[in-house]
Amino acid sequence: MISIPSRKPVLTKSPSADYYEGTIVQSSLFWRVRLSTSTGFYKIEWWDGTTSTAANGSFVQKSVAAPYDNLTPKPFKVYSIDNTTNQRKIGYITEIWHERTFTGLTRLSNINTANFRNCPRLQKFYFFNIGSNQMTAPSTLDFSGLKELTDLRINADPGGGYSGAGGQNTTLTSVDVTGCSSLQYCYISNSDALTSVTGLNSAANSLITLVLYNNGSLSSLRIQNCSFNNPSTYTYGGYNLLVSGGAELSLCNFNAAALDQIYTDLASGNGIIIVTNNPGTTTDDPSIATAKGYTVLGT
Repeated sequence: MISIPSRKPVLTKSPSADYYEGTIVQSSLFWRVRLSTSTGFYKIEWWDGTTSTAANGSFVQKSVAAPYDNLTPKPFKVYSIDNTTNQRKIGYITEIWHERTFTGLTRLSNINTANFRNCPRLQKFYFFNIGSNQMTAPSTLDFSGLKELTDLRINADPGGGYSGAGGQNTTLTSVDVTGCSSLQYCYISNSDALTSVTGLNSAANSLITLVLYNNGSLSSLRIQNCSFNNPSTYTYGGYNLLVSGGAELSLCNFNAAALDQIYTDLASGNGIIIVTNNPGTTTDDPSIATAKGYTVLGT
């Protein structure tokens, strides 16, 4: 008699739904966010046990009564749901928007931590108006490995503005976009403490526009083999502001050597590089970039 060994059942792991989580501290009347998910709807679980639901693109606003507790981090969690059952449904988060409120003088409550590790299909992240009253603790924002992220805007208007948007943020020191292979638009502006932006190179990104504007502590940057083309700018307050097709690096802390390294890193292109009001603009060598086809402004 032939004995046939029994087979163990093959266990398949059920896919899990994306979720976005973090903590905030309260310093104002409202906390406001909106998302888009693959199911068309999302739910937020608040720290006090209440929940809010919304359709894609609709803002959710959490009201908080005074006195405000600006010391204790309060957790939140956001995920996709089925609108019929109002229950969690397997899906993925594609867009996250943090914006200030415009009701009187109320502002976005302070972001304390933000975790994107469970949003692997995130495509857009907008963090508008994160001045010093709105981002309190995170020194690092880590987007590394988010291969579908195309648009990242920190302290910049989702519509493209970045000059003076939201005032200065004083806590953010580093941003990592390593492995964000679809990244086309990267705006990180008005962050006094920012010293590091890593992962910007042609092998890892698909950059069309890079804006690192008014980051007074940022003194070095590598953008190996990045190429910018088909530039578009506009003039505001006497400054040339970038719309697309270049790198806006004004009001940072790049000395001549740092600027020359940026010019050297560039691959050939016809875009615009703006370096106005950097300490190295009197002794840098913009011909390194112009020889590759670029127009360099501000030096």
